[in-house]
This record gives sequence, C-alpha cells and structure tokens, in this order.
Amino acid sequence: MQLLSFCCGLLESPDEIQSLVEDKFQEIRNSGRSFPSLPGQPCSSEHLQILVRAVPIKEGNKLRIVWPITPEIHYYKEGPCRYLGHLIGHRGEGSLFYILKKLGWATGLYAGEGAWTLEFSFFEVVIDLTDAGHDHMQDIVGLLFKYIQLLQQSGVFKWIFDELLAVCETGFHYQDKVQPIYYVVNIASEMRMYPPKDWLVRSSMPSNFNQDIIQMVLNELSLDKVRIFWESKKFEGLTDMVEPWYGTAYSIEKVTTPMIQEWMSMAPNENLHLPAPNIFIPTDFSLKDPKEKIKYPVLLRNSSYSRVWYKPDIMFSSPKACVKIDFNCPYASNSPEAQILTSIFAQLVMDYLNEYAYYARVAGLHYYISNTDRGFELPHKLIYALVDDRTNSVLLRVTLDGYNHKLRILLEIVVDKIAKFEVKPDNFSVIKERVTQDYQNLKFQQPYEQAMYYCSLSLEDRLWPWMEKLEGLPNVKAEDLAKFAPMMLSRAFLECYIAGNIERAEAESMIQIFSLRAQTLYVNHYFHPSISQSEL
Repeated sequence: MQLLSFCCGLLESPDEIQSLVEDKFQEIRNSGRSFPSLPGQPCSSEHLQILVRAVPIKEGNKLRIVWPITPEIHYYKEGPCRYLGHLIGHRGEGSLFYILKKLGWATGLYAGEGAWTLEFSFFEVVIDLTDAGHDHMQDIVGLLFKYIQLLQQSGVFKWIFDELLAVCETGFHYQDKVQPIYYVVNIASEMRMYPPKDWLVRSSMPSNFNQDIIQMVLNELSLDKVRIFWESKKFEGLTDMVEPWYGTAYSIEKVTTPMIQEWMSMAPNENLHLPAPNIFIPTDFSLKDPKEKIKYPVLLRNSSYSRVWYKPDIMFSSPKACVKIDFNCPYASNSPEAQILTSIFAQLVMDYLNEYAYYARVAGLHYYISNTDRGFELPHKLIYALVDDRTNSVLLRVTLDGYNHKLRILLEIVVDKIAKFEVKPDNFSVIKERVTQDYQNLKFQQPYEQAMYYCSLSLEDRLWPWMEKLEGLPNVKAEDLAKFAPMMLSRAFLECYIAGNIERAEAESMIQIFSLRAQTLYVNHYFHPSISQSEL
C-alpha cells in the first residue's frame, strides 16, 4: 500500500468522497513495501569533462552543456535550480543569450534542471546555434563559464529571489483552471515527493531564501564536472561510433580544465551582467467592476481602415486581459516570396522585441500563437503570419495576454517596435537561416501533421507549398524586405480585440495610444497619407 498515491477530485462532500473511495479501494492491502531506491551517481569520472559530437536527423545545430548536481527536490522550498535557471537562461540585456544573439551565434537558449530522481539530477543549458555559432563552439562555452563565474563572484541576491517568488505566487494564485483529470494525476504522481501540507503547492512556490543552498548548487556547475553534447549535420563522416538503439553516429573526446579555461580567456570580452529589475511584475490585482454587463463584444470604433472590439470580463473574475491586433495584409500572399518575406518580417519584429518581451513573459504577460492548421507556423511567437479565410490575405497577428496591470506598457513597446521597423542585415541573416532550417525539417513531421498541412493546402487559395518557399529562400535579400514591408502594410486593415479585466475607458485609451503612435511613426510611412487619426 505504501507504493500507492491516490488523489480524487469530485464535487461531492468530503464524507461522500471518503465513503466512495473506501468502497472502491478497501480490498487493497498494505504490503509494507517501500518505493525502490536507486542510490549512487550515474556519472563516474570517465563520464565527466567529455565532449560528444553527434549527427542528428533534423537540420540545425545544438549545444547542450550538462552538470550532475544535487536534486532540487531536496530543496524545493529554496528553489536553487529555478534561481540559476532564471539567470543563466535570461534573455534581457547583458545576459548570455543577449550576447550570443548579438554576435549572431544563437537563436535560442534554455537553462534549468533536466532529468532527475531523488538520488541524482542534472542541470543543463541548451543553446540553438546558428551556422556561425557552430564555428564558435569554444567561444560560446567560454562565455557560458564566464557568466557562471560572474554569478559565483557576485553572490546570491535576495531581490532576484523575491522577484521570482512574486512571479511564482502570482502564477499559483491566478492560474487558469485545468481539467480535473490532469490536476489529480499531477498531484498523485508527485505525492510521495512532498509532505501532505505541500501536496497542492509542491515546488511551484520557492519561499525560503537561502544563500548557501543556491551557492552550493551554483558551485556544482564547475569545469571539472561538465559534459558537453554538440549536435550538427556537419559531423557526418567525422564520427567513429554508433549507438545501438537509434543508430546515431557520434564521437567522444576528453576536455580538460586548462582547455576550458583557455576557451574562457579567448572568448569575446562582452559586457555580461545581471538583469535589471523587472518592470512588468504586476502588483495591482484588483478586479474592475464594469458598469455595463456586456455579454458579447461591442464595436468601439469602425472605419474603412480598422475595427476595435471590446468585451469586459463578467465571468472569470481574474486580473487578466487580452489584446489582439490583426494586420490583414493582402499583398503578403501574392507569391511564395511574399509569404517568406512576411514570415521573416514577423520574426524580425519578434527578435527586436526579445529583450523587452522576455521580462514580460517572466512576469506573466504571455506571447504565443493560437492553434491553426493554415500552413507553416513557428511555435511560441508574439507575432506570426497565417491566412485569413475571409479576405485571402495574410494576417500579422499581435497577441498579448496576461495580468492587465502592466499590459499597457508592453502594448506601447510592441506598437513602437512595429512603427519603427527597420531591416538589420545581421539579424535578417540569422532569421533567414532559421526559417530555412524549419522548412527543411517539415519533412520530418509526424504523418498526421503532414496530412493536415496538405489538406489545408488543397482547400485554401493563395497558400503556397513549403517546397516552393524553400526554393525561393536563397534569393531573398535584406533589401527585398526593406522594400516589401511598406508595400505589405500600405493597405493593411486592422482588426483589434480587447477583452478581460479592463474598463471601457481603458480600452479606448489603449487604442488612442495606438492611434497616436500610428499617426506619428507609422501612418506616414505605410498607410495612405489621407488617413486621419480619427479614421484609425
């Protein structure tokens, strides 16, 4: 019986639930067996300080740096891995990723605890490399260890821990409801890890600031325990081993402490520093009391160039809101090249927003895409392109949702970045490379995903096959996008939707901000000069 963890979620009273559970499970006897323990560490000295080169199936270059560490589950109240993952995986100015992206070496970075048990665990940093970044692997590892050295020398800061705690507490108290089956399964699967008083919260709210514990795990990210895994198609023919389960070609070589120290000394001398305080963390969770109990969205503004819809929250009583702005751009679907440029445009704007949007995402202001089967999409983007059924035009959709307290700040930043859009050749090259790899990897999608894609392709007009886009990508230049963007937006129709814990006056104020910035920064470049502010 000691191996059984049980969680039940019903609408009946506690007495009725207890009676039902006892009736169904009373025949199960306590065998006295305890959960099996697997003591020891999986990595001996021969498994540490290694560099593994591997040939993946998909296109792309990836670097994974791993250390064996003390499992965070033993210190879930202190959250050392959450603290370190937050800093090493940060994307704001001065962060490791910010520097790698500025150098054109990386397109993504994740840091945090990976595979773990009660006996052992691994901390990992995963970096998506560009082709240029692949050629600078040693510099990248050197920069990573320089940032870890910065953290070790700077010490552990309570204000950073307090920010994380505020974000975690907010996320826990205002989390969206999930289906009961998933909720009880998650609790039951982890009940043996925590005392009964923490079964609901578990590790979602580290609340005990302990400098020593965080420093202990930080010190475990050392030169002598590192394991480096480097994946690239460029290693084809250069490996000497094949693993028996999937037939992956790989090779292993030892790295030494002096070798990594040399990489650190040779790495670019960039201005790595800790993140600034997060201005997007909400503090006002008061619920608005809309004077009008509006059941359906109402039209606040309607012109030949835009529509604005508004719907206050009268059901969920949550301090959250959502803003969606769709740019209907007919010119964006005229050809495969036009759709390619539209996609790169969207991702470039996202790229320019990264250092701001990351702070917002950490604070619960999310950016993502909705599910759709209309052609190729990249996941987790603030801005993306899809096809509008009504107009056969491509939508550029800006989606912001989360806590309403600081949502307006993010909206201003997003609109400003779109209004001041310019093509930076270095950023363009990185995005183009990533788009090319994504198209090349489409053939590795699951069969059902490919079936859905080709179904959409056969049913919708002006949706170009990804093969044609891939053929056109090599010919697309930064100058093409610089010419295309004004034309694409020259006849864009804006459909705006504002909903949630926002009063009508606030919604109108948001649109006023958008209209003013569009008038001064955007309309003069992209829209017809005869459009007045009142028509937006």
